[in-house]
Amino acid sequence: MALARDGDTAYGETAVQLRELLSQMAEAQAIIDAAKGENGQSFKDLCETTTCSTCGHKNPGENKFCSECGTPLGPQDCPKCGHTNP
Repeated sequence: MALARDGDTAYGETAVQLRELLSQMAEAQAIIDAAKGENGQSFKDLCETTTCSTCGHKNPGENKFCSECGTPLGPQDCPKCGHTNP
């Protein structure tokens, strides 16, 4: 906002560096937005994982079943006592 108000000359070399940084940030945001549009996943979804209780494989957070062994992921009810396990 200060650059827009005062102009580049008021800040000298700092203004050039700031403009470059703003440009890099815009490019990074465009890459993120494009990636989200391609697969519908958010950055949070890409980072979260669920570990399979059967084989220990780390699965993407959106998986409903383990991609290694097929075990359902998420809370499961014990068939003997009915307790819900994470």
